Amino acid sequence: MTASRKTSLTAGILYLLTFISIPTLSLCHEIHQPNFGISSAPSTDVVLGGMLELVMALACIGTALAFYPSSESSEPLLW
Repeated sequence: MTASRKTSLTAGILYLLTFISIPTLSLCHEIHQPNFGISSAPSTDVVLGGMLELVMALACIGTALAFYPSSESSEPLLW
């Protein structure tokens, strides 16, 4: 496997991980309830949704970093 193929595969996998944010919308519905701030029990759905959002943010950063070498080598006058 060539280096550009490995880079493309990594970028593709990281890009697919960015779609992890779609189910977090249904997990964080409790935040919008009026009594959420007063409740003493931690909500596992909200914690799981927050963790998935962090994974998605790291995947977005990784996707940008994975695509950078290919854009740099193909179009040096882009900047």
